[in-house]
Amino acid sequence: MEAKGKLKLVRDFLMDANASFKDLSDLLEKCKMTHEEYKEYVKALTCGMVVMMKREPKDCWVNGYNPDLLRAWNANMDIQFILDKFSCIMYMGGMANTFSWCLMSVTYDLNP
Repeated sequence: MEAKGKLKLVRDFLMDANASFKDLSDLLEKCKMTHEEYKEYVKALTCGMVVMMKREPKDCWVNGYNPDLLRAWNANMDIQFILDKFSCIMYMGGMANTFSWCLMSVTYDLNP
C-alpha cells in the first residue's frame, strides 16, 4: 500500500516533537510530497465523502470546533459532519444503544 506508507511519513513528521513547519505546504515539502499527491493518498485510503478542515499547523491534533458554540456550551464537543444517510442512522442507533445501556446500568444499581 503505497498511500499508507507515504502518509505514514507525514504522520511521523507530525509526531516528531523536534520537527517544525509553518503550513501544510511546508510540511509536504519536508516529506517530499506535492499537495496533489497528498490528496490522492488521502483519497486512496478513504471511502465515501471526507471533510478536510483547514487549520493552523499547531492545531493539527485538535478536533474541529466553533469557538462561540464551545464557550456557550461550556463542555467538550466532538462534532462530526454526517455526509450520508447510512452514517446518520448508524450514529443515531449507536447513541440510542449507549443511552439504553446507561439506563439499564442505573436501573440495576438502584434495584440490585
